[in-house]
Amino acid sequence: MISHFKNAVLGNIENFEIEHRCYNGVCLVTGFGCLLAAGLNTVINMPIHATLTTVLVGMIFLWLYFKSRRSANYQPVLWLYILSGTVLLSSTWLYNGGINGSAPFVSMVALLAMTVVLKRRRFIVALAVFSPLISILFLLEYFYPELIIAYASLEQRFIDVYLAFLISTIVIYSIISLILESHDHEKNRLNEVNQLLEEKMEALNRINLDLEKALDKVQTLSGLLPICAACKKIRDDKGYWNRIEVYIEMHSQAEFSHGICPDCAKELYPDLSIE
Repeated sequence: MISHFKNAVLGNIENFEIEHRCYNGVCLVTGFGCLLAAGLNTVINMPIHATLTTVLVGMIFLWLYFKSRRSANYQPVLWLYILSGTVLLSSTWLYNGGINGSAPFVSMVALLAMTVVLKRRRFIVALAVFSPLISILFLLEYFYPELIIAYASLEQRFIDVYLAFLISTIVIYSIISLILESHDHEKNRLNEVNQLLEEKMEALNRINLDLEKALDKVQTLSGLLPICAACKKIRDDKGYWNRIEVYIEMHSQAEFSHGICPDCAKELYPDLSIE
């Protein structure tokens, strides 16, 4: 049941690669998480621009999910995925108390989601996008602390940080779960292939054994055979002279039956008319 649900939501494991399924999962959970966070921001009276930014980013992630779910390739709009994550992390850092708010949870999820989804040059992209962004936000908070909007109350901070913790936990668990599931799936497929190869090898070994047995029964004549110019007897390797039919029967699977050819019949029996 759970496997069918994952395939329906994230894409069939047989048709969608692990990066694509992780991408779908991150977009879906982040999109709904942002909308949920925007609703709670309204309840706890967070700044309106923070709420609107969260709603916008959530809608973009949901749009990315539905677009990716209908397509076999998510790479063409991957830049929008990275840009939306950058906006979400930056706005969370600036509008939600900086390092003392929910930004650390969002930053760890952003790094994991970026690293897993990107197919090539994961390390380079993470260094080129994530590290400079975090460094800039740290420096802004240190040199321009007035840019950071602090929480209006302890209750605001508790709800915001706790919600970020829950969403981050779900995203991280989902990504790790998908990776492990894909690993188990590939392992099972590899075991099936290995078993099939072993069965084919056993069949080939049996065929080779049968061929060897058949070849053992086959005797062939080769080389120079000393033959008498008069009586046509053949000398064997022990020096004995044998009639040609006896020698061939001893050294092959052929057997002889006697008859008489027309030329010999005319010579031996001239009175008989043989056609």
